[in-house]
Amino acid sequence: MACTIVLEPRDAGPAILAPAVEALRRGELVILPTDTVYGLAARADQPEAVAGIYAAKRRPDHKPLSYHAGSWDMIRRIAPDAPAAALAAMRRCLPGPYTFLVASGGRTVGIRFPDHPVCSALLGACEFPVAATSANISGEPSPLNIAMAGSVRGCAAVIVDAGPTPLQGESTIVDLTVEPPACVRQGIAPWPKP
Repeated sequence: MACTIVLEPRDAGPAILAPAVEALRRGELVILPTDTVYGLAARADQPEAVAGIYAAKRRPDHKPLSYHAGSWDMIRRIAPDAPAAALAAMRRCLPGPYTFLVASGGRTVGIRFPDHPVCSALLGACEFPVAATSANISGEPSPLNIAMAGSVRGCAAVIVDAGPTPLQGESTIVDLTVEPPACVRQGIAPWPKP
């Protein structure tokens, strides 16, 4: 049975979010709110934890997950070799409803920095990278509230319920590995950003 934390976004403090941070630290799955949709998260540096996301969602192995960050320091840890132009483009839009694909260390990584106080507080308390994707079975609608995450709720050790997501839609995915940057998925936010 999952531990459920119900809170108002203004109440997101370290003590109340500690069970979620500890679950991630142990390699367990956590459902968390973002500015766009609810996400299913795991510790990114533990392959077994990441595999748990794929199993819970029934997600095809070839579809990568994005890293979720709660600070610019974590983004620099996730993508230490990201080009300056990519980082500048990200700084214009983040935190916010964008997922950016950037080149770092010979690979392409997806990075999200949600603009949500609960998500930011939770991710900011993690000293390790966190991978996440929408908290739903692959192919089902992305969850805009915790009830919509019903299909994967039984797989999570902790569920953080902060009410409906503010933006009620998916992030816009932008590929910064090409010039000019290309919109891969048009989500709730415009690209190029005005």
